[in-house]
Amino acid sequence: MLSDKQCFKLIESGEKTKIEEGFAAIYANYYRLVYFVISKNITVPQDIEELTNDVFVNFFNNFDKLNDKTKIKSYLYTISHNIVINFLKKSHQDINLNEEDFVDVDANKNSSFVYSDLITTLKEFLDVSEIKIVIMYDIYGYSLQDISKELNLNYNTIKSTYRRSQNKLKKGGKLYAKY
Repeated sequence: MLSDKQCFKLIESGEKTKIEEGFAAIYANYYRLVYFVISKNITVPQDIEELTNDVFVNFFNNFDKLNDKTKIKSYLYTISHNIVINFLKKSHQDINLNEEDFVDVDANKNSSFVYSDLITTLKEFLDVSEIKIVIMYDIYGYSLQDISKELNLNYNTIKSTYRRSQNKLKKGGKLYAKY
C-alpha cells in the first residue's frame, strides 16, 4: 500500500506508467471508504457503484488543483458527500407537483381540499423535494421517520431538509399556518 505522498510523486513524475500506478494505488486505498460513504444515503447497488466511480473520475480530473499536502482521504470524502447530495437533488426533481397529488379527502364531509395556495407559496421558496417533505409532514401528518421510509432516504437527510425548508420559509416571511 502506497502512502499519499508516494502516490503524488508517481503521478507528478509525468511518466504514463507511474501516473497509472499512482492513480491505481489511490483507487485501491480509498475505494472502500468512498463506497461506504455513498452507501450510507443511497441504497441501490448500481447507483452506489456508479457514484463511487464518479467520485474517482472527479478526483482524477481535478488532480492538478491539488498538492502533496492535500489529505486525499478528506478530499475524497468531501467529493463523495457532494456527489451524493447532487444525486439526491437530481433524483427528486422529477417529482410532479400536480394539485391532484395534494388532495385530502375529509371523510366526515366527503369534500376535497386542494392546497393550491399553499403549494404556490411553497414553490416561491422551496424546491420540489423540500415541498414534498413539507406537505407529507405538515399536511398529511407523516413522521419524519415515515417520510424517510416512504422516500427511501436517510432519516437525517429528511430531518435536515425539513429544518432547512422551515428556515427558508421564515426568512421569506411566508411561514404558513400548519393545517
